[in-house]
Amino acid sequence: MNFPTISSEQMEKVDDLATRHFGLDLVQMMENAGCLTARLAREVIGRLDKRKITVLVGKGNNGGDGIVTARHLQNWGAKVTVIIPDHPDNISKINNEQLGVLRSMFVDMQFNTSRLMWEDSVLKADLVIDALLGYKVNRNPEGDYSYLIELVNKSKTKKLSIDVPSGLNPDSGEPCNPCIKADYTLALGVIKKGLLEKKAKEFVGKLYLGDVGIPKEVYQLLGIEMPNLFEKNELVRV
Repeated sequence: MNFPTISSEQMEKVDDLATRHFGLDLVQMMENAGCLTARLAREVIGRLDKRKITVLVGKGNNGGDGIVTARHLQNWGAKVTVIIPDHPDNISKINNEQLGVLRSMFVDMQFNTSRLMWEDSVLKADLVIDALLGYKVNRNPEGDYSYLIELVNKSKTKKLSIDVPSGLNPDSGEPCNPCIKADYTLALGVIKKGLLEKKAKEFVGKLYLGDVGIPKEVYQLLGIEMPNLFEKNELVRV
């Protein structure tokens, strides 16, 4: 199967066209991405009942995908912990609204004020889901983000990254320092070209592609030929 790839600059244009010109709601795309990630997580670890899953949530849209993922997995029986390595005031409005849903579900949430709890939450998890930085990475992760990535890489638990492993350059495939070493990566909509670079392989792991509902016409307007990749399943192995 022929999988097209896209640059981070092109992906920004895709997001802009999808929301501003086609009227696709950002929350709707997050919902699609989170549901697909939860499905893949279930495939990765099998049964969910009482399994411990830790979701790492950044302040931007990638973090929003992680919050939705956490909600679904909690609903499906997993014991979910969400780590947000930031101050609540820095979190986007959409993410704060989504976190409000998790609060009403009594999901365990650990901000940077709960840093001492992170090690247990990561090392004792059956699966860690990385939704920290997304495809707009252009420098080395710093502060609590860097600490958390290094902590995750030390753990022996399975790791699943949403869209791009946090710290990986989406265009060149060059890893920043530090960079999540994922066992599985779920690219959203279209594969960022850096994910297929040879030097990225040890950070990407097994690569999947998920359909978040972006109209084909969006890609056509940008001159990107998008084959019918999701005819049989909205989640495909690359």
